[in-house]
Amino acid sequence: MSNPVAIPLSAAELRDYFAGQALVGMLPMPSRPGVLPLSIDQMADRAYEYADALLRARGKRPA
Repeated sequence: MSNPVAIPLSAAELRDYFAGQALVGMLPMPSRPGVLPLSIDQMADRAYEYADALLRARGKRPA
């Protein structure tokens, strides 16, 4: 197994990554309240809301 290489991300790229990860988690849960049934655009908006929350939480972490 190889060691992962750390790739520095800008804040915008990290936000996109977090949103993508949130969306991946949302898609297979159609019965979860507040996730589906949403339109595709609503799901994208929700994914970025999760990403923004993750970035806020990340900023509260002690160094």
